[in-house]
Amino acid sequence: MLFLVVASVAPAVSAGAAPVAGGFTVRPAHADPDDPATQAYFKQELVAGQAFVDQIVIGNVSDAPITFDIAPVDGLTAQTSGAVYANSQDDVTKAGDWAAVDASHITIAPQTEQTVGFTVTAPDDAAPGDHLLGLSVQNAEAKTSGGSFQVKQMLRVVVGVLIRVPGTAAPHLRVERAELRELEGPNVGAVIVRLGDDGTTLFKPKLTVTLSGPRGYERTVSRQLDTLLPGDMIDYPLSWPDDLTAGHYDITAEASYDGVSVQVLGASEVRENLVGTDSPGSEPVATRPTSTGSNGLGLVIVIVGSVVLTFGLLGAFGMIRRPRRDRTGTS
Repeated sequence: MLFLVVASVAPAVSAGAAPVAGGFTVRPAHADPDDPATQAYFKQELVAGQAFVDQIVIGNVSDAPITFDIAPVDGLTAQTSGAVYANSQDDVTKAGDWAAVDASHITIAPQTEQTVGFTVTAPDDAAPGDHLLGLSVQNAEAKTSGGSFQVKQMLRVVVGVLIRVPGTAAPHLRVERAELRELEGPNVGAVIVRLGDDGTTLFKPKLTVTLSGPRGYERTVSRQLDTLLPGDMIDYPLSWPDDLTAGHYDITAEASYDGVSVQVLGASEVRENLVGTDSPGSEPVATRPTSTGSNGLGLVIVIVGSVVLTFGLLGAFGMIRRPRRDRTGTS
């Protein structure tokens, strides 16, 4: 019996090098010497209707042949902000649909490299602004560990392709709601803020939340977020550092970027005491993804695995409960 696990890891990438992962490496075939970020991902300006052609280099550093599946995928915003990429089997509905690869299934001999070409064509009606897609390279044959608790892993590396269509374009910060909830599992409190970018260029906002509650409690917490992609909204979990007693809490959440700020008010009733992340014995809570490359758009290693248990099915549950709708506000 199986369940699916997807985890992102931050590989150590030095200038001009690709991470060695599962016996293979992936890198852009060409880089701009004046822009180090292009050693990790592609950046290209495309007029609507124009095409961009380039290559990725896949290296097999192992002692056996490796077969790879290669596919374009959509760029997405992670729940904790930052650029991530859709699964290879997912339908492409955004910029991933602009790309085609020259080979979708190849086998590379040991200790050799092979280039694979791709073409990105901006549609005639492409909107001005930023459009992110990825080129997913995944080993086609999964490996299974031994023992009664077996892990089947299929490792993939995604190289980002950031396309900018010229014209009038700008980010537009949107904040819809904020509420205090418990993170599943560790009993840690978090303010869930729904925010995103309904503009046309990516950006990184700052989030500031003030929480007021029983017996005069009040605290403000700020956090610099990672990338928000155009058209995406996320329910960002801002884990709270203090223990919180049961009762009524008022929330002021403000997101800001480049001199523009948007504020939303919320209120929540907490029925049970919540543990703060600064409290002794509390479990650490992830607050942002790990990634590499400028703007978090570079090489991303993703482990797609299936855990096989000899005694049956192990269920998987999401980390954050679905938030209720509270008062809303937009810029």
